[in-house]
Formats: sequence, structure tokens, C-alpha cells
Amino acid sequence: MFIGFINLANVITLGGLCSSALAVFCAANHDYCLALTFFLLAGICDMTDGTAARRSKGRSDRAKVYGIQLDSLCDMVSFGVTPCMIAWFLGYDSFIDIIVYMLFLIASATRLAYFNTLTMEKADLSSKSFVGMPIPFSCFSTAVLMMMLSFGLAPAGMAWAFRVVYLLVAMLYVLRIKIPKPPLKIAIIFGALIAVIYVLTMLRWGGNSVTEGIENYIKLKS
Repeated sequence: MFIGFINLANVITLGGLCSSALAVFCAANHDYCLALTFFLLAGICDMTDGTAARRSKGRSDRAKVYGIQLDSLCDMVSFGVTPCMIAWFLGYDSFIDIIVYMLFLIASATRLAYFNTLTMEKADLSSKSFVGMPIPFSCFSTAVLMMMLSFGLAPAGMAWAFRVVYLLVAMLYVLRIKIPKPPLKIAIIFGALIAVIYVLTMLRWGGNSVTEGIENYIKLKS
């Protein structure tokens, strides 16, 4: 009745897409804690949909290609557009910031298109390394920036931190460097580190002091 291929992996992928959209809506409503929560949830979906896909038996070649394309399209929204929108709603909306976001989006789209091209040529995802930084890395970089913001650093002073980090991550997306895929133990440690950053951010954000500081920063600019 409907187009597309429905399976567990694709449902998880679409769940990540919806979660990243919710992150943007929460940021627009100045609920930055919840925005970070949904953003990291999108990252968890991206980590698990590949495993679900590999464990799905009996998928046709067309269904596999569809899953790869769907994953990349959702990743563009989740880890390309969403980090830019969160930063925008944090008040980093100057002309320089817009240029940074455009470069970040261009790099994100280039990274994903190149990944898809390699996948179509090799017809598998068994490579032991990435070419360029995987785009979900923005989950980690954005979480670190928001943690720094939660520790009371002035929103105005954080503006250049956001710009530098976003440009650095964008560069890592498109650099022709091979990055080894981490073994399970390293992946678990990295996931635990993100969890610690998340908890610290939630605890430091606490009441409304950080949010009020951001809103005052936005008012001063307008």
C-alpha cells in the first residue's frame, strides 16, 4: 500500500529523525536540557539502527540500499541541521555564525554523499575504518559545548568556542583521513564519557540560571 521498506532498523532510524526534530522544537522553546536529551537520543538511535540492520535476515538488495539512503537522509537532519539550529536558538545567530553553519552543512552533506558513494561501490559496510569523521560525532561536540555553557561561561564568550568547534568538526568530516572503527570496549568507554557529560550538564543547568543568562544574552543582542 505504501512505498518504502519497513523493518526494525528503519523504524529506529526514523525514530532518531523524530527525536532530532523534537530537539529543535525544545531549543526553540528555550528548553535546552530537553533539547540535548532528544539530540543524544537521536545519536543512540543512529548507534543501534546499524546493528538492527545487520541482524535482519532475508533483506533484499533493494531494501539494503533503501536503508542506507534513509539513514543518510535522516543523519543530515539529525547531525547536520539540528546542531546548527540548537546553536542558533542559543543566541549564536550573527552573520559569522550563519557562515559557519553553512560550511558545517556543506561538509555534512559532502561527508554523507561520499559515504553513500563508497557504499554503492563496495556494496558492504565491513570496512574497518571510516574515511573522514562520521557525522554523528556532532553529538559529542555539541554536548561538550553545552556542558561548557552550563558551567557558567558567558554565552557571549562561548560564541567563538561554538564557531571554532563547528568549523573544526566540519573540516574533520571532509578530510581524506582514515579513522579506525573503535572496538567495542572503546565504544563503550566513549559512550560512558558522553553519559557523564550529559549528567554533568543536567546537574549544572539545575534551575533557570543558565537559561536566564542565555535569554538575557539574546535580549541584549536584539
